[in-house]
Amino acid sequence: MRSYENLITEDLIEIYNEIM
Repeated sequence: MRSYENLITEDLIEIYNEIM
């Protein structure tokens, strides 16, 4: 389930970038 983890990580990074 690495793909699933990667998807979540990318989503979190995008949200973090938007906040900053």
